[in-house]
Amino acid sequence: SCKSFQDGMALVQTEQGYGYINLQGEEVIALQYVWASDFYDGTAYVLEEQNGPVWLINTKGDKVRKMADQPGDSYKSNAYCLRISQDVMLPSGIGENVDRYYDKTGEISMEQGKLLFSLSEGLCSVLDEKTQKYGYVDKTGKMVISPVFDEAERFQDGYAVVKVQDQYGIVKNPLLQK
Repeated sequence: SCKSFQDGMALVQTEQGYGYINLQGEEVIALQYVWASDFYDGTAYVLEEQNGPVWLINTKGDKVRKMADQPGDSYKSNAYCLRISQDVMLPSGIGENVDRYYDKTGEISMEQGKLLFSLSEGLCSVLDEKTQKYGYVDKTGKMVISPVFDEAERFQDGYAVVKVQDQYGIVKNPLLQK
C-alpha cells in the first residue's frame, strides 16, 4: 500500500514492512518497520520490532527521540500526537483497553491526548457543558469558535458542517484564513 505524500514523502508498506518513498518513487527510508506513521513537520513515529520501543524519526530516518518503551496492541497517529492502545487484564479478571498519548516531546495526559487526537485542521468540536452547544477549540483548548451549534462536524478542506435547530450550514476554519 502507499499513503498520500506528507513532507515530500509517502508511507509505503510491502511484505518487507513499512518505509518511505520520495516524489520520484525512490525508497528514501528502507522498508524496515513493523508500523510507521505519516511524516508531519519533518518527523514520523516508527516501530522497528513488535514489542519494541516507538521512535520519533526525521526525514533522513535518524532516530530523534524514544517515545515509548511499553508495547501496544495498536498504534495510531495524526499530525499532533500518537496513541498507543493496549488491552490489559484487571485484577478482577475483566479486560480493559488502555490508551497512552504522546506528542513529539513525550507522554502527555489522556485529556490533552484526546483533544489532540480529535483535531482536524487545528480545531476540534467540543460540547460546552453549561449551554449544551458545540463550539471549536484549538490544540491548547482555547475556544476559537463560540459554542452555538447543536451539531458540529470535523473540518475538511477549510470547512465544517454545523447545525443550529433544523438548519444545516458551513463554517470556515478561521485558522486557515489569511
